[in-house]
Amino acid sequence: MFRLFKYTLCAGIAAIILAGCGDSLTPQEKLNAAVDAAQNNRWDEVNEICGSLLEQQPACVDAITLKAVALARLNRYPEAVSEIRRAVELDPASFPAQYMAGWLAAKESGREAQAMDRLTVALRLQPTDPNTLMMLAALGGKLNDDTTSLYLDMLPPADKTRPEALNLRGVYFALRNSNDIALRAFLDAYQTAPKSPDAALNLARFYDYYMGDRSNAIAKYQEFIALAGDSPKYASTKTLAEGRINTLRR
Repeated sequence: MFRLFKYTLCAGIAAIILAGCGDSLTPQEKLNAAVDAAQNNRWDEVNEICGSLLEQQPACVDAITLKAVALARLNRYPEAVSEIRRAVELDPASFPAQYMAGWLAAKESGREAQAMDRLTVALRLQPTDPNTLMMLAALGGKLNDDTTSLYLDMLPPADKTRPEALNLRGVYFALRNSNDIALRAFLDAYQTAPKSPDAALNLARFYDYYMGDRSNAIAKYQEFIALAGDSPKYASTKTLAEGRINTLRR
């Protein structure tokens, strides 16, 4: 587990390490500095600091795991996978290592089953972790597995009303032709996050493909396009949404 100690000199320590003068620092000081850099999305620094720490303690699972996170954030996935495998081998009881192993596997198409295996181990280590439960539910949805509903039901009460959880519930019941339950879930997600492009898009698709409701589908597609704005993340989906609007208007 990462030890997220408050450490007021983290930024200064990171600078010393990056300047090549970090040999006098303890591994814990370096780990604190790496955590601080990670919390501020300075992933190159995290990678460098963890590398320095691992020269002192090659088997430090926290540092290996954090290095894997940094490499993934830097889009260096093969290196990240190699590091996280080493972390899991060194300490199979490390929740962060098992979770990260599952997260990385989930990023690769066709490795959903392996991702679920790793995340199931992570869940045994921390049975109420909401992020693990959400990832398992999402992977179950991709595999059209009935475990999706089970994992969503296991979420702590406050997390059951997260928009992403409600959207997953909607997808689960839509695929099982329980349209009333699915619609309620999608509407709850939309009402919880009315500025979310994903919530508007899910509603649009549900009205379009499951309810045959052209009017509401068009309205929600238009809302999705407006909410998505110029975000590159939604560029291709906006094109598809515009195409569906044109088709539904014919």
